[in-house]
Amino acid sequence: MKRYRICVDTNIWIDYIERKTKEANKSKQLLQLLTDINSPHRLIIPEVLYLEIMYKLIDIRKENKLISEGYSSSDIRYYDGKKLKFNTVLSKSEIEKIRNVLKDLKISEKNEIVSLDINFSKVEVLIKNGFELLDSMIIVQANSKVDYFVTRDTIVRKINDIKDDWIKLTAITPKGILSKVI
Repeated sequence: MKRYRICVDTNIWIDYIERKTKEANKSKQLLQLLTDINSPHRLIIPEVLYLEIMYKLIDIRKENKLISEGYSSSDIRYYDGKKLKFNTVLSKSEIEKIRNVLKDLKISEKNEIVSLDINFSKVEVLIKNGFELLDSMIIVQANSKVDYFVTRDTIVRKINDIKDDWIKLTAITPKGILSKVI
């Protein structure tokens, strides 16, 4: 079996770590397979993606805390709710849980966190093609290190349509990568 270097988009990681939906189960299946000790594949985590995972874990935990205190998810979406969430302090145990998740990502033998300079002229090319800034930075940082970028985001998968010599990776759906790695 061919060995691939694979980057998995943030929301798939968040599903794997945090969520309990039907869609999250597919993400969990994919990442369990890729993180299995017997898997020949390597997971590449660009530093920007690692930081986004950290941010989203904190954000989700703060939102869950507010919901447990009686706020609704719609209350949190608007300005006052966003301000409230920003000012919410997590307990030491919640912060420790997040630290442990992040530590596990860093120390796993299956994962490699890459910290490469980001070429912002390449980021600009992606933004002009409809990509968001953070996605563009992640892709540019991962590009030379991965074979596949796994994402559910149809905009990000448009990278496959951009004909530019510097683009080396292929964006693929979770279902698509499963068909390649099983």
